Amino acid sequence: MGISFLQELCDPTIHSFKTPPPILMKNLILDYGGVYGFPQHRVMTSIEAGIYYPVSNRNEPFLLSKVSTEGNTPSLIESDDFLMELELALGDTVSNGETRAKLNTALKENSVRYLGNGYFPMHEYNSGLKQVYGEIVKFLNNKEWYEENSIGFKRNILLYGSHGSGKSRFIDYIAKELITHLDAIVIRIGSASELDRLNEHGQLIINRCLKDRLVIILIEELASLVTHRSGHISLLNLLDSPLLRDNIMFLMTTNSPDRIPANIIARHQRVDTLCEICPEKNDSKFPDAFHHFLFGEVLDPKYEASEWYSSSLTPADLKELYVYSKIHDECYDFAFQSIRNRQQIVRENFNYTPTVGFRL
Repeated sequence: MGISFLQELCDPTIHSFKTPPPILMKNLILDYGGVYGFPQHRVMTSIEAGIYYPVSNRNEPFLLSKVSTEGNTPSLIESDDFLMELELALGDTVSNGETRAKLNTALKENSVRYLGNGYFPMHEYNSGLKQVYGEIVKFLNNKEWYEENSIGFKRNILLYGSHGSGKSRFIDYIAKELITHLDAIVIRIGSASELDRLNEHGQLIINRCLKDRLVIILIEELASLVTHRSGHISLLNLLDSPLLRDNIMFLMTTNSPDRIPANIIARHQRVDTLCEICPEKNDSKFPDAFHHFLFGEVLDPKYEASEWYSSSLTPADLKELYVYSKIHDECYDFAFQSIRNRQQIVRENFNYTPTVGFRL
């Protein structure tokens, strides 16, 4: 008796049609199976932990790449110009192979040190970030409970607040910690086109290829992506997708919560953690700790009586104060007055208007 059509379909060893095998490239992952493709072939991948961007090329609508196509990639001419400038700075002719060694030698000889090299643990000095940090830890430590109760292991977090309050640095820190310790894959969304690409073509690939990996979808300044209807709908489809329910964490920020549509934050499953990050939540000893982080020096106790010390300053404001003082050789009190005068000019001349569109 011959093989039935149903048996032929169910037996992967005898069906007559073939699909191309998946291609694995360095820093790229590609799945040939379409969204409604049949049969559902396996995809094996060893993609390394790290930060990726949704990109596409002429032949494929979705790839994960270490390089974003939205940014400006230096051309060969620009690279050559950089090498020429480097040669002039070092007083010597260098080749591509010698560049790194020359730079390292120059840095050591000149004892170059960047301000605040590394991440300042802002979550230890801001109660809002401390709360979010604690919730992330609890979420990650309770994966077995989610699985035992058949609940999707997923968490969506939105941080909102004023510019420079530490939201972006915090989520970058969390993402890098998860990459280091949990082998996470971070997908950074920086534009509406990247959001559409992930929503339209990337969900199935993530579900198939990264099903057992922790995937972080990182979106900064959410308001800029959902202002238009297309971006709004794309985000809703992404948050509600049945393909993105396990081992998924959304980390999102915005400076303009008033521009986020209500149906994104009203439903708990779309945004589980909603937290304002503002300087009013900073610890009283934050100026001292941040000063030591930047310069490796203890802040003079006399400044504890200063107006700026007890003011609600963001990390960006405080860094501007300290750096301005060092550059202009002024005490922090005079520097604070200069910065406040500049901020007043900004408020008076660059405030939001419907025509110009500035928004503080």
